[in-house]
Amino acid sequence: MFINHKVNCMPMSQSSQYGVGDNEEPLWKRKSTSSKMKPVRSYSTFEKWLKEMDKENEGYLSDLSEHGAIGGVGGMTYYSETIELYDKYEDEIWEFLDQMSDNFGETVLDMINQSAERLNLNISSSGEFKNFIVWFYAETKAREIIGD
Repeated sequence: MFINHKVNCMPMSQSSQYGVGDNEEPLWKRKSTSSKMKPVRSYSTFEKWLKEMDKENEGYLSDLSEHGAIGGVGGMTYYSETIELYDKYEDEIWEFLDQMSDNFGETVLDMINQSAERLNLNISSSGEFKNFIVWFYAETKAREIIGD
């Protein structure tokens, strides 16, 4: 079953070089303090939010589609950001996932599980699940927008 995922990011010996000291919270759990963007609630769709991010940060969509969100991209680096995006656009995201899974002839969870396995992710909490779903949707939407 899919709901067994905990992110396997890096060996503990490398953690301090990635911004995590002995008593520090990991970067991916910290709240963003650098965003100049309007709050997520200002955009009626996730796609509009992505397009605005691309206007504010040249090459945002191409970086997202080519390199993915897993390395950290503005507005989707911290769990607080991806959970906010998921909660705001949940219906839009699930409608897309449902259509995509129908096109592939599999369930949404099977599709998500396969994607998580390819990235060696192990999802074990609702926050990690929301984070991964937002990344998956954002990367796919970025490719779709660039293709337009």
